[in-house]
Amino acid sequence: ALFVQATVVSANHDGFVTVDAGLKAFATDAGHPGASPSTYRWFGDEHGLVTQPPDRELGLGDRLELVPPHCDPTVDRYDVLHLVPIGAIPAPPTPLAPSRSYSVEAMPEPMSSLAVRVTVVGSS
Repeated sequence: ALFVQATVVSANHDGFVTVDAGLKAFATDAGHPGASPSTYRWFGDEHGLVTQPPDRELGLGDRLELVPPHCDPTVDRYDVLHLVPIGAIPAPPTPLAPSRSYSVEAMPEPMSSLAVRVTVVGSS
């Protein structure tokens, strides 16, 4: 599965929060990103609107994992990819030189025997 991590940058309204992942963070040719059980809507180039989920209240600084509507053109927008075993907590991203390169975290087992979550961080 592919996720783009977003951070809540405003929680001033009832019913929704603003996150730091907008039109520039995702491919836009296949609908809106998934944010289950919440919903996501475009809120500008740099921001998205996420409805408050029914099970908890999102607050300033909370992080969400959003599912891109179209994976390959979304991945092309990022400089860093983290391959993370499902259930593991990813390490903080390592800054890279401003080139189109990808960073893959070391895996404890062969990839073929491991379920993997791919998270892209940092826009290009």
